[in-house]
Amino acid sequence: MKILRANLDALSQLAGFDPASTPWHAQPTSTLRFAEILAKIYASAFTTGELLYLFTSDQHLNGDDPFFAQDRNEALDQPFDYPEEGHPFDLWHLRARLLEPLAEEQAQAIGWHAIESAMRTDYGYAPASGNDPLRVLGHHFFPRMMEELGFAATPRARQYRTPLSGTVPNMWNQPRQARSSTMPPPRSWWRACRCPTRRCWPS
Repeated sequence: MKILRANLDALSQLAGFDPASTPWHAQPTSTLRFAEILAKIYASAFTTGELLYLFTSDQHLNGDDPFFAQDRNEALDQPFDYPEEGHPFDLWHLRARLLEPLAEEQAQAIGWHAIESAMRTDYGYAPASGNDPLRVLGHHFFPRMMEELGFAATPRARQYRTPLSGTVPNMWNQPRQARSSTMPPPRSWWRACRCPTRRCWPS
């Protein structure tokens, strides 16, 4: 499904026209320019629905939707079937990839220093001095591993905290075995996430 008459105005907006003030059919030169753009779209591998999905916030195009969203009942029954129709990149496939065990050599290669190096060299990660969100993430989720690497932190640095107002502790406190609680005034809710086994940590 390449070009639909009902979508010409939407496509013309992507090409720089304004259907209200300067539509694509206002002048012969505009029509010729838009025709050239439509010809390129037709010759490309993209459909109208894919272009509108990628570059606009409009409703998905019925019958030409590259991302099949679930309705409410389907989302409750199969929350990982997103997008639908056995999409090769749905949440089921992502879950399966994440659960695949790593070979020993791969596990050894993906250590904390390797992660930091990749973030800086491959993705341009350059945090401000004294404020390293990646290091903060490590302290929160892998505190023992960070200590082994020489990045010691206080217990408070391992906790996610948020201030509470207008609530009582019993509304938030979890069972004793949970790593979360509320603190005396000024009240805040905190949560410490730690993996209990060494094999869960990056090396």
